[in-house]
Amino acid sequence: MKKFLSCCISAFFCLSCTVDYEFGESNILEHDRLVINALLNPTQPLEVYFYAIGRVDTGYVYSALQGVRVLLKENDKILFDGVCSDTVLRLPQSPLAGANYSIEASYAGMETASASAYVPEAIDGSVRMEIYDNEWVKDDLIFYLSDLRLPAGNEASLFITAYGLDKDGEEGQYGEIYASHALLDLLNRVEGMPVKNPIVGSMYYDGFLRVKNKNLPNLDEIAFMPLYAAYDTKVWIKLLTASKEYDQYCRTLYQQKAMIIYDDDISAIVYQPIQVYSNIKNGMGIFAGINEINYYFDVP
Repeated sequence: MKKFLSCCISAFFCLSCTVDYEFGESNILEHDRLVINALLNPTQPLEVYFYAIGRVDTGYVYSALQGVRVLLKENDKILFDGVCSDTVLRLPQSPLAGANYSIEASYAGMETASASAYVPEAIDGSVRMEIYDNEWVKDDLIFYLSDLRLPAGNEASLFITAYGLDKDGEEGQYGEIYASHALLDLLNRVEGMPVKNPIVGSMYYDGFLRVKNKNLPNLDEIAFMPLYAAYDTKVWIKLLTASKEYDQYCRTLYQQKAMIIYDDDISAIVYQPIQVYSNIKNGMGIFAGINEINYYFDVP
């Protein structure tokens, strides 16, 4: 079974054209910056990772950092105020959907870094699986998402990913998801493939499907097919609710990854680097809220 590591880096254009974001000044020439990384997910324990990035003669050094002074709040309630002795701050509780979080982190010789984030309520819906009878190869598994339930005042976007469990007990994310819908983002769409079946067509998305926030109220039903899912024993579909910050981060990170230059790639002549979005003031990284709902299916 063909599987790929998670690329929640993303699927992230007019009914599906790209949204342009404004970015601050580049940090590419900055020295000794704090890096804060945290995805605040109500289904996971609350964890914040700390790193340092500094410039040396040969480039940049990126290393884990211990002894960071941290002030972490949830809706103005202090969750942690002290020195983190490890490179990861781990708290026993999970983030709360609908809550606001803020963080300040300081370390000797570096500017104090700070950020804030809102954890969105989860976008829910109905997901069903149907078998498409394919005469030439193993039958296809088609999944249908419909009846989306959006939280009041929703400002999040939606990512759809798919995972499988094979006969050897190995889990993995499907790298190719075939779908055809006007409201899907185009950034990670791959064209020119043979038609898989009349329902999903010939275009697949690299790792995920993304629906922008403004298109969610108009979404009726999406049919999609993770390639090779029929060869597994279990499949699960993840609906990931992405806050504005996480959405921008994923989109720009995917763009950067997609522009990796190889030695024999002639496009390097016109290569322009992509700046990955960060919401960390006086630092780098991402501090953002997400939420998720998973739907599990046994493969017949």
